[in-house]
Amino acid sequence: MKLLKYVLLLLTILFHNGLKAQQNDLADFLTRFQVFSAAHSPQIKWSMPSVNTGSNLAPMPNAIDVRESYMIDPGTGFRFFPHQGKIYDPKTGYQMSYDPEAKYEVDLRKGKIYSSKAEIKVEKLRN
Repeated sequence: MKLLKYVLLLLTILFHNGLKAQQNDLADFLTRFQVFSAAHSPQIKWSMPSVNTGSNLAPMPNAIDVRESYMIDPGTGFRFFPHQGKIYDPKTGYQMSYDPEAKYEVDLRKGKIYSSKAEIKVEKLRN
């Protein structure tokens, strides 16, 4: 009888620790994107004023390969690829096109992101 109690106790402990509610990755991505878009006003410019005031804007040099350069947002962990115009979330695997000058609205109930009333496609890169 004691052996049966110990086996049941062991099984209860094993299954109790293993069962946890899964969080929806898309809802997590949308919530963190809502925080990201609210905290980031359009401040990024890919040109800088040159010393000569009579000339136009000169492009900033980039020593890193343009295709691989990105900035990491410390609050959300998003990777922003400015030359590709994309945001990638390494935690959930979702990516979307992103324009720093646009205003975004997040609909958490429908699971969609809108920019100027047009829907932005959010796609998952990995499983």
